[in-house]
Amino acid sequence: MTFGLTVLMLFAEIYKTKSIKANKKLILLCLITLIGVLSVVLAPAEFVRMNTEQNVNRLEIAKDATKFIAQSFFASKSAFLFMFLFNLLSGIYAFQKGEKKERIVIMLICILNFIINCYHIFINKSAIFDVFKILAILLSIICYGIIIIYLNKKIYGTKLVTPLTIAIILMVGSEFMMIVSPVIGERNMLSCFMMFAVIICIIASKVNLKKESIIVAIIIVITLLVNLRTAIGYRQTRIEDTENVKIIQEYKKANKDGKLELYKYSDENYAWSLPYRSEFHEKKYKKFYDIVDAQIEWKER
Repeated sequence: MTFGLTVLMLFAEIYKTKSIKANKKLILLCLITLIGVLSVVLAPAEFVRMNTEQNVNRLEIAKDATKFIAQSFFASKSAFLFMFLFNLLSGIYAFQKGEKKERIVIMLICILNFIINCYHIFINKSAIFDVFKILAILLSIICYGIIIIYLNKKIYGTKLVTPLTIAIILMVGSEFMMIVSPVIGERNMLSCFMMFAVIICIIASKVNLKKESIIVAIIIVITLLVNLRTAIGYRQTRIEDTENVKIIQEYKKANKDGKLELYKYSDENYAWSLPYRSEFHEKKYKKFYDIVDAQIEWKER
């Protein structure tokens, strides 16, 4: 994402200055971030993973990943505050900066979009994608599109390459790459929500919030409290993982052979690469802790 952001910023500056030489520092930064990308893409572990996925059905993976991303973005509680702030700030901006007709239209679209989001998150929680749910998601995408086009035109005029459009491209692009990934989970949405936060900040910077500062402060505090739950969840996972490592160390010290009892995480939403969910990950888990011959029995807590 850093490389993509740098490239897009370079294109924007070249378009603005009509010169490549005037952007030597950005070109150098692009090369540095490219080296960073290659260090990840060309890492030995990536080739090991590729060799283990030769018989994977890419079409099925793409379908499942698309459903997961759509469900996580439009129908997860973790997305609620982002959607609330986006629609709220967009509506406030239209009210403050827009003409009479566009003000009414954009505010109504923001309200409609928010209602659709709430429907997915609090009413239709099912992960089953029926025709009605697909149509509702498409309608929400159209609402987002109209709002973004309006904001970009109103804030930046006729410019196409702007901080807002760059953030949109990176947000969508980060998840588009995940569609072909055989391993996908909630942490894959991190880049998406990071860029969503950037978009919200851009809109907030263009809105006069002096009168509404108390409301905004309350929303920020609520957001921090919600994120605190995530920190507590990962802390608990760390504690439980440490307990398993102690059991493994005792098992090795006693020179035991065969059965090894370990415990599953109490909340899998705050864990990753679960060895008891994947034969591949369990194999690597055993190799890492040098217990290749152990027969692990994963117990509930």
